[in-house]
Amino acid sequence: METFLRLGRWSVLAAGVLVPVVALAGVGAHAWRMQAPPQSEEDLRERLDLGAHRLIGWSDATSEQQALIEATLDEAAPTLWDRHVERAARHVEFLGLLSVERVDREALEALRVEAVVSFDELSRDLVGTIADIAESLSFEQRRALLQHHDALCNLD
Repeated sequence: METFLRLGRWSVLAAGVLVPVVALAGVGAHAWRMQAPPQSEEDLRERLDLGAHRLIGWSDATSEQQALIEATLDEAAPTLWDRHVERAARHVEFLGLLSVERVDREALEALRVEAVVSFDELSRDLVGTIADIAESLSFEQRRALLQHHDALCNLD
C-alpha cells in the first residue's frame, strides 16, 4: 500500500492511458478470447492444444510424454464439449423458466439439481484428466510446473 501511495496519481494516469493503448494494439486480445466460453468444438480443441503446448514446454516434456498428454486431451475433448453444450442448453432453459408469467419453482429446482449432477460429473472427469496428465510427468517436472504456476499467479 505504501508503494501505491508513493506512486500517486501519475501512475494511475499512466495505467489509465497504457491499458487502453495496449488493448487497442491487440496485445490482450488473445488472453481476452481465452476467457470467453468456447464457440465450437474446434475452438475448444485449439484452447486445449494451446494449453498442452504450454504445459509441454514449461515441463520440458519428452516426445513420449507429449504424445501421452495429447492423447489424454484427445480423449477428454469431446466430453468437455458435450458438457459445455449441455450447460448452455440448461442456461437457455433456465432463462425460459424465468421469462414466463408464473415462476415454476419446482422446475427451477429440478434444473438446479440437474446442473449440480452434471457439474459433479464434469469435475470428476477434469480431475481424472489432470491426474492422467500429471502421472505422465515425473515428480521433478510436476514440481517445476507448479513453481511456474505459482510465479504466474504470484503465489508465495
